[in-house]
Amino acid sequence: MYLTGTIQTDRAGYAKEVVTAKKTRTVNKRKVMVPPQGTTKIAQNKQFPQLTAAMWMDRNPVHMLSSGGSREPVTVMRRIHGNLQPVPAPGLVRDYHRWMGGVDVHDQLRMQHYSVQLAYKTRKYYKTLFLGLVDMALVNAFIVHRLYRKQITKPTMKHYAFLEMLMEQLLAVDEDTFVEIEEATQAKERTAPSPGRTDSTQQGAANAAATTFDDGHCP
Repeated sequence: MYLTGTIQTDRAGYAKEVVTAKKTRTVNKRKVMVPPQGTTKIAQNKQFPQLTAAMWMDRNPVHMLSSGGSREPVTVMRRIHGNLQPVPAPGLVRDYHRWMGGVDVHDQLRMQHYSVQLAYKTRKYYKTLFLGLVDMALVNAFIVHRLYRKQITKPTMKHYAFLEMLMEQLLAVDEDTFVEIEEATQAKERTAPSPGRTDSTQQGAANAAATTFDDGHCP
């Protein structure tokens, strides 16, 4: 059993020989990364030979420390210019990428099973952030389901079965039911008005909302 993880380069005792900063240079009027992606630097501890300090160049330098990971050269798949391509890396980097999602139950369920965030690729950071929040909500709901079923001594559903049931229930919510849910919890009861709003602006917003409803359209 061994441990592998990232580390801050200012930690006491870390091998300064592998510490690398990201730089760029201009080649044919284009900026290229120095060192290039896939570059590896490795240092072995003399007192504890199984201890390895490593720097692997991804989009940014990744500094790692491993208590027994493989130093043998392998390849990992990385997205470059929108396409997956093999990139050289030491074995400990591949192991880290493979198992980093299983740090705890939540990450394991979110990153390795039925992830909306991983299934949909986008360059817009806010979309990735939103899909990650959706994943977290789904996983949290499943964890609560398992804990509740355990408390009442009844069998729990499989993860995929729980998601299927949840989707069916969400799709079964018709317009009338949605309106009932919305009216049961008014927005003014959930959210306090902004301190910067005056009475006149609040009254204007209320009048606009009333006009919108009178026209028969949703705000």
